[in-house]
Amino acid sequence: MSDPEPASRTTFRKAGTSIMARRLVLRSPCERLELESYAPTPPGPLYIQVKIVATSLNHLDWKRIKKNIFIPDFPHVLGMDIVGHVLDGSQSRNFQKGDLIVAPGTVGYSDHCSFQTHVLVHEDHCAKITSNISVLGLSTLPFSLSTAACGLYLGAGLAKVAGKSDTTHTQVLIWGANGGIGKLAVQLAKMSGYSVIAVTSREETKTEAASRGADHVFSNSDSDLVKKIRAVAPNLRHAFDTVVTSDTMAKIVECCEKPAKVATAIRYNGPKINGVQITPVYSGEIMGKTMVGLPSAAGLELGKWLWGNLDQWIKWLGGPGKWNRA
Repeated sequence: MSDPEPASRTTFRKAGTSIMARRLVLRSPCERLELESYAPTPPGPLYIQVKIVATSLNHLDWKRIKKNIFIPDFPHVLGMDIVGHVLDGSQSRNFQKGDLIVAPGTVGYSDHCSFQTHVLVHEDHCAKITSNISVLGLSTLPFSLSTAACGLYLGAGLAKVAGKSDTTHTQVLIWGANGGIGKLAVQLAKMSGYSVIAVTSREETKTEAASRGADHVFSNSDSDLVKKIRAVAPNLRHAFDTVVTSDTMAKIVECCEKPAKVATAIRYNGPKINGVQITPVYSGEIMGKTMVGLPSAAGLELGKWLWGNLDQWIKWLGGPGKWNRA
């Protein structure tokens, strides 16, 4: 999101502080986004006000506009990737003005999404970044990372630290390992101690999947693909399908022993499969609520683990390029 020209800014004054705020809003279903001035909502307890410095456009953003889904009211602000500096941390226990943070946007809540200059973020649902790294490099990370984490640990049933004593349950198949979500899923699974079998869309992307930690890498075009996967993972019971077609699901099921757990990055609309638990990912569960608004203690705990460790992981892996290189 580019910074608007000074001439187009509106200045709001509160407690002696000037705030120049602009946002992109959707005024009615399926329409174009419009740029407008607005008065930012001040942070309440445990919230921080963040000045956006970088964001990105996700498939969920344009799908929500095109299909008019997850938009409870108008005008509405979208945007799922928040990268910015804390402007007001007076209500927070852990953040202060100037801190660089990353956070996912909250679907359905305009004050908590990224297509605006000022956004509210709950302090438990973001990570402080202390490394000297590119904000643009971070701008595609929060939403994809949330989706990857929910897919692996909530959908596919992985433990955040694999139990080494049970080697039959320490392998995971990631289909679509060269995509934005798949790349991050490979890295998270490896950091949790799993052996990763990765399937990429093209032969040319196999090397990168291996560089991210995948133990066995195959191309979707490989001959005898299922046979090759079963040879290296004969007791496979966990998989994450980031592509989600009838073909990918059929091949994944062939690769797995039953009972198996398969997470899908989007909803799978095919028939039920005996012995296979298929779970669509809802990235918002990382904030402690399911798609239908029920509490999720597992999701809340996962979010605290993810954001609490992210800065150290980035340093450990040598920068954001290792996380989200396109």
